[in-house]
Amino acid sequence: MQKNGIEHLSAKRQKEIKDTKLSRKLRIYPEIISGRKFEIDNDETISGFVETLKPYRDSLVHASPFSVPERFGGHDKLRLFYRVDYDTAIATAESLVYIIRRIHEHIDQDNSSLPIWAQDLETEIESISEQLA
Repeated sequence: MQKNGIEHLSAKRQKEIKDTKLSRKLRIYPEIISGRKFEIDNDETISGFVETLKPYRDSLVHASPFSVPERFGGHDKLRLFYRVDYDTAIATAESLVYIIRRIHEHIDQDNSSLPIWAQDLETEIESISEQLA
């Protein structure tokens, strides 16, 4: 199994990895690693994350002190940064654990258990969600 670098990939695959949007990377990376098609087109959790929650995630991960929505896909990252609430954070974390699980199960079909760090994250999120219920 290749663990480092992308030099062994075709020029097309290398360009896809470097230049592709998140929604496409969620499909391409597991396919490159496993050599099998990774179908996510009809997955409502993944599409919901990309369409609804990703702008909030981006406002935190790629913060900007400027309000220039024309540079960020029409999203005002500064405004979204201040609008992130507890429910949005939990929904984003739940979606990310789900996405990690889907990718992990696709890549490592013989071992469906998540890595320990992801199991711990999933347990913590479930505990928080139960407290809110």
